[in-house]
Amino acid sequence: MAIVMTEAELSLIDKEFDHPERFLMVTPTGSVYKWMGTNADLKELAIALHNAGLVRKTTGEELAFKEMVSGLEQHFNIRISDIYERKARLMARKKNIAPLLEKLLNAYREAVQKSYQ
Repeated sequence: MAIVMTEAELSLIDKEFDHPERFLMVTPTGSVYKWMGTNADLKELAIALHNAGLVRKTTGEELAFKEMVSGLEQHFNIRISDIYERKARLMARKKNIAPLLEKLLNAYREAVQKSYQ
């Protein structure tokens, strides 16, 4: 019996190597993506995307800020509470007003520099 179980486990491991997409951990929301930044980072990104008008509904209509945040929450399986209060606090920053955007810009610049080397 132990040999049969071991063979079954080895078979599953082989299948996972051949088709890793079938073994992704899906959360209750159906998302396989995990946000690795802070909640403030995600809110900063939501503000930038929303104000730039880069994400719209499939009908072409503009998204409300709440819809933008809700979409990001679902995509990254994260919960952001008090979005408007937090949005106001983020936008009231005096120093380093957009740390995530600066980090993204620096990462992009580094990637460009590496491509020229």
